[in-house]
Parts: sequence; structure tokens; C-alpha cells
Amino acid sequence: MLAPATSAAVAARRVAAAKSSHANAPGNRPGHLLSRRRDHLRTVVLVSVGLSITFCVPTRSAPTDPVAEWQRTIASAVTTSVAPTQLAPPLREWSPGYWWSHYSLANTPRHRQCFGDATTLAPLPTACGSFGDATSENRVMLVGDSRAYQWLPALDYWGRTRHWRVSALTKANCRPWSNTPYFSGSPGQRTGAPYPSCASFNRAVLTAMSSQRPSYVFMTAMRGRTGTTAFETNQQITAGMKAFARLVQSRGATPVFVGPNPEWFASSGVPGDVFSPDCVAHHLTSLTHCVAVGATRNGRSGALEAGYFNAMVDAARSTASAYLSTPDLFCRRRVAVAATTPNGQAYDECPMLVRGTLVYLDRQHITREFALLSAPAFSALVDRVAPPPPG
Repeated sequence: MLAPATSAAVAARRVAAAKSSHANAPGNRPGHLLSRRRDHLRTVVLVSVGLSITFCVPTRSAPTDPVAEWQRTIASAVTTSVAPTQLAPPLREWSPGYWWSHYSLANTPRHRQCFGDATTLAPLPTACGSFGDATSENRVMLVGDSRAYQWLPALDYWGRTRHWRVSALTKANCRPWSNTPYFSGSPGQRTGAPYPSCASFNRAVLTAMSSQRPSYVFMTAMRGRTGTTAFETNQQITAGMKAFARLVQSRGATPVFVGPNPEWFASSGVPGDVFSPDCVAHHLTSLTHCVAVGATRNGRSGALEAGYFNAMVDAARSTASAYLSTPDLFCRRRVAVAATTPNGQAYDECPMLVRGTLVYLDRQHITREFALLSAPAFSALVDRVAPPPPG
């Protein structure tokens, strides 16, 4: 940077010296000398200004990728052993069944009223249609069960920062696409009993969709129960998802399947470690013991239930719907050695604590705090399938 400037200065001095040596030569009148000196000064000034412009223009840094930045955060969390003294939510509040009560404790009443329990009938309160940018004419809708509801804080953030108005119509254990009789999987009632309030709720959701005319409908849910121990088959799930996606499309909206998040089914070897917070509580100085690891299936996290994951991906592809993949929010992807996984498959490492924030309330539902912490990265992923509205 200094070499060009020095060379220019030396050259300028040489020109000045040469002109000075001819100042008294015959024919060099005083008027001409003054004119030449003025020209020389203008040349030096212009050279100096030109150099300052050339070498002082600041360079622009490349824009930050929120997903890549978040992946670095996850990678750091995977290798972190010691938990900070302050956790969110506090572990002292943890108790069996805590995850359910936590919805009302951690979420604002405004959020809570938009999640119906097993007895709730539609329609939900009008306020459930005013998340995100409540003044925007561009609308999206979130439908499904508790797996959908857990994303409301993050989708609310996305709507506010991207100028989308967000409606939330969710109900416990109520899948919007089930093409089998509705059975209850509500807390304390996992007997496969009929679930008529879910059927009526879903009809109301379709009615609201027709009146609100959202551009996108975000939807996700868990596998449905069809008896005390029986669950919907992958074929039933795929058929139901396809049928519901076409109902959404018939109302002028683009279906967005929100992919299932990884589940924590690891065992720490400590009696009573039933849920993720249990493991964290028992391993505050050895958190790596709680990292969930699984072989990759179908291109993404092995902590996912493979059949359900494949059913959702197939339904999205066959109906030309959007698919929002979420494992990058939870896991670090690595390549394992062949001795660890067949054919050297990639595998995912999913921490249970990120920046002092508990990821899960139980084995599969994320905390509100984690939804908010990951909201910028979540929003960047949503942008890939649901671009911001024009203007």
C-alpha cells in the first residue's frame, strides 16, 4: 500500500527539481515560471488526492449467513461439557409432566390461547390471527398439533421481520391430514378412543383458510395413533398428507411441510433419565454424554423417525409442495468412519443444551426459549421456501 505512494512522491520531487534547475535558463521569464509552478502544484495535489481515493475506499464484507452461523453455534454446543450456571428455562422448575405445563408458563397468554387441548373446539380466539406483522395484508397460517405449535414463537419472529401476518390454528394431537378415523392421543388418554373434536376442528381450519386466503400454510404433526398400541402406517400418513396438501392448494395457498425435528431417545445410563432435561440435570459437567447421535437416513438426521420423515418428504414431492427441513437447527452433521456406520455414512450430533438454553421440554417438543434463540436461523430457512412478499 505504501510503495505506490512513495514512488509517486519521489517522481513528483524529481519533476520539481528538474523544473527548478531550468528556472534561470535563458528564455524562462518570471511569468512563465509562476505558471509552471502552479501547474506543478496542481499535478502533485491531484496525484495525492487520486492516491487517497484509490487506497482509502473501504471494502464491503460478505453478508452473514444466519444458518451457517447457527451451525457453528451447534458445533460448539456439541463439544461443550460444562453447563453455565444460569439455564433457560431453569432446571429447578423441571418435574415429570413439566413440558405440558411449560406451555402455559413460558408462553404468553396470547400464545397459549392459540393451542387447543383435547376438548377445544374451533374457532380459536380472533387474536390467533394477528401474530407476525399484524398490519400486513400478506398472510400465512400455521396448522397442526403440538409439533406445529412449538414453532409459533419462531414463526412470529419471521412474520414480524419479513412483514407477514401469521395465523395459528393448532390443537393437541390433532393431525390436519389424517385420512383414518380420529383417535385421541391426548395427555392421559392414549387409548385410541375416538377424537371427534379433532375432526370438527380441522373442518373449521379449512373454513378459516378459505376466508383468510393465506399465501402459505405451514403444517406439521406427529404420527397418529389408531389404537392402544397401534399407529398409522406410513402409507396412511402419506395418503393423508397428499389429500390435505391438495385441499390447501385448492384454496390458493402453497403447502409448506415443516419437517420433523430430531427426537431425543438416548440413555445416559442414569435411572430416571427419561427426558432430555433429566440428562442435562444429571450431567451438568459432562454434557457430551447427552448428545444424541444417529446415522443419517434419506439425507438427514438419523434422530428422526425414518418412516414418518420419508412419508412427509414423499407427500411434499408428489404434490409440488414446499418442504422445510429443520435438522440444521438442531444437529451438526459429520462423516463417520466406516467402522462406526455402514459405508461411512454421515451422522448427526444433536446437543441438548445450546448457549445455556434447553433444546427440549421432553424428548421431542422444543422449549420456547430455544425457538426464540434459533429464530433468525429458522427465518433464513423459511425464506428459502417462502420468499418475502413484494414491496
